[in-house]
Amino acid sequence: MERRRKYFIDKTIQLSFLKFVLILLLVVCGGFSFFLLRVNNYLTEYIVTSLEQPSMGSIPIKLEPALPQFKANLYQKDFQFLVEIYSAVLLLGLMVSFLTLRFTHRLAGPVFRMKTVLDRVIQGDYSPRIHLRKKDHLKELAEKLNILLETLDKKG
Repeated sequence: MERRRKYFIDKTIQLSFLKFVLILLLVVCGGFSFFLLRVNNYLTEYIVTSLEQPSMGSIPIKLEPALPQFKANLYQKDFQFLVEIYSAVLLLGLMVSFLTLRFTHRLAGPVFRMKTVLDRVIQGDYSPRIHLRKKDHLKELAEKLNILLETLDKKG
């Protein structure tokens, strides 16, 4: 039996929550990435400057021809570091998006079911009850509404 998959129950609420979480993630990861890149760039420039300036100590003659290649390798490592950081932020963003959708499903689903039951109550039908899944949120509210519906059903 194939399960039906619906990614958005209440698109407006879920997308606004997802947008908030992703912006927060972007700000935190962006700030942390900026800090890491600044430290990395500072260290790279310090190493290159130290090797180029004779006042910092002279480079042995055997190493001078290798200096341009060493600098190129150092800058290549900087670029790899940048790619790794942005890849990690992208992967983290995808994981957070998935988890946020799962979380909002556990909120939006019960709200959707409660609205559906309340629409029937407005039409005068007090027989429906709210049944939530095992991991759904708002169970206490659903129980209270079910008690109210039972009371109304008995009086009706």
